[in-house]
Amino acid sequence: MNWAKSISGYEIAFVLVFLILYIWYLWNVQRATTSIGRASRLRFLKLFLRVTYFGLFITALLGPSFGNVETETKSTAKDIILAIDLSKSMDATDVSPSRLDMVKLGLNQFIDGLSGNRFGLLVFSSEAYWLVPLTYDHGLVKDYINNLRPGIMPDQGTNLTAALEKISQKFESNKDEDRSKVAILITDGEDFGYVNSSLKDSLKKYQGNIFYLGVGTETGGLLTRNGEIITDESGVQALSKLNKSNLQEMAASVTQVFFLDNESKPFPEISQRISSIGQQVIDVRKILVLNNKYTNFLLIALVLAALDALVKIKQFEI
Repeated sequence: MNWAKSISGYEIAFVLVFLILYIWYLWNVQRATTSIGRASRLRFLKLFLRVTYFGLFITALLGPSFGNVETETKSTAKDIILAIDLSKSMDATDVSPSRLDMVKLGLNQFIDGLSGNRFGLLVFSSEAYWLVPLTYDHGLVKDYINNLRPGIMPDQGTNLTAALEKISQKFESNKDEDRSKVAILITDGEDFGYVNSSLKDSLKKYQGNIFYLGVGTETGGLLTRNGEIITDESGVQALSKLNKSNLQEMAASVTQVFFLDNESKPFPEISQRISSIGQQVIDVRKILVLNNKYTNFLLIALVLAALDALVKIKQFEI
């Protein structure tokens, strides 16, 4: 026999209280015999009955399990691609501590909240590269995210087409797998160039599964290098602004758009929407598990307790 839980201080306390109260009750009955008469021997029948159903209640509380029952288990998962813009403008500090650092903080919590799914990490600037293929190793994905910085990309700029092509290719190559596919594109959207119509059309079938996250503010933030503000040849300070209209125009055709800044934290909402996307069953197995029989003990205890309440006996023989 196995148990759903081990005996704890609560169960021990219940037993001690029961014993103390019953010993006190028997002592009072014994004292009363000196003036009323001889105590009835039937009281021992009541004692046996009460000890029995009290023990059965404790047993049911611990959840005894024996015998096997066959049950069906189903494994479900989604493939979630995180595509992160690593252009220099992601270093802007209009979002504290910086656009990229805020993304890192949000994604760590986001990944923890969607356990059981596969994550892949795609980074892009002028080109797009896979850093982490789709994997269940969430710790690995978070380690790579925490080490991201714009300087790891060979060229600067924001080429959204390159990222979308990688996502489209991955979706198509895995289309025979029974998994829902999701992508989140994270960028400041300042200038991502032209996205051709054929690519947009190919992604329309996944329209509800692609999320666009714009990072930054429309007032913008200054860009720095080695702690100093970047300026152009004429001495004008480099300022990066979130281009919401570009992102919203893109979202109207193939994506859902959210914005991340010092006030708005959209990761919980994105997580809820992803959770609501149809989750495909990827594995079905039948396994044998122990059958919890606590109801049997509970039912017998209730019957005996009812019998105790209904059957009255004389406490004394005069």
